[in-house]
Amino acid sequence: SLMGDNETVTLHEIGPSTDIGWALMPQLLRRIVRFGERYPTEQYVNELCQAMLASFLSNAGTVRAWGAVDSDGLLAAHVVAALDVPRRIIFIYQLEIDRPIPFSVKKAALAAVEGWATACQARAIEALTWHDARIWRRYGFSLHRVVVRRPLGATNG
Repeated sequence: SLMGDNETVTLHEIGPSTDIGWALMPQLLRRIVRFGERYPTEQYVNELCQAMLASFLSNAGTVRAWGAVDSDGLLAAHVVAALDVPRRIIFIYQLEIDRPIPFSVKKAALAAVEGWATACQARAIEALTWHDARIWRRYGFSLHRVVVRRPLGATNG
C-alpha cells in the first residue's frame, strides 16, 4: 500500500487468480472504452476489450492489466499491455491516470510490466503516447521512432 493525499492506493494485477482481479475487470473494461472515446484515433477499443477478456478468462496471459485502486475500491489508474509474440515486444496499449497518484505507484506499475516482459523473454517494452517523451524518460524509456498514420481510403491534401 502506498499513501497519497490521505488515501491508500494499491497496485493490483487485474487477473483471474484473485478475487480483486474479478471484481476490477468490469471497471477495467469500462475504462478501456472510455479511453477510446477520449482519444478518437484509438480505433482498436472493441478488439482490445475482447482480447483482454479472452486472455483473462483463459488465463493465457497474452494481454495483461494492472490497476491502481483507491480506498473506495475504484480504479484511479490502469495500464493494459499485450505480448507481440513475433516481435517479442510488450506493447503498452493504454496507460491512464485519472487523478494524482504517488510516483511510487506509477513506477511499481511499470515495474510489473517489466517483470512480465522479462518472464516472457521480451526484447523491449513499447508504447505510443500523446504526451511529451520527456515524461516517459523518467521511467527509463527513450524516443525510439515516430509513428505517423494515414487511414486507408484517406485522400491526400
